[in-house]
Amino acid sequence: MLEKQPKLIPSLKAAFKNRPFIFGAGIYLLTWMTIVVLETNLLIYIKYILGRQGQSSLIMASIFVTAIFALPIWNWAAKHWNKRLAYIIGVSFWAVVMIVLIMVTPQTPFWIIMVCASWLVSASAPHRYCPGPSFLTQSNGMNG
Repeated sequence: MLEKQPKLIPSLKAAFKNRPFIFGAGIYLLTWMTIVVLETNLLIYIKYILGRQGQSSLIMASIFVTAIFALPIWNWAAKHWNKRLAYIIGVSFWAVVMIVLIMVTPQTPFWIIMVCASWLVSASAPHRYCPGPSFLTQSNGMNG
């Protein structure tokens, strides 16, 4: 027998009454919005604030290469550590990198800018693996 599908309004009411789900969904959505805004504005930051328009392609290439190596590392961390711990470590690392990037000036050596920009992307990688849908189902009391 087929189960009857719940109606939209009662389903939304049930979801909004579930505080752990709302908390997890809020973290997930706000984290992704922050990452997208920062990734979008990174090129503008490099180009206009740091005045390194000619080196922006090289910086973006280093970010891409770093992400290729960082994603499997964070995937391993999320699988072998507690996902919550991996997420906290990743967010902490990301915050430190953001603080360092705030202090970068146009006079900063190029290699420091490349390292910081690359670390920024590698630090944002836990958001891709740790909290995701399984984070929401765990906060909902289900195994995931």
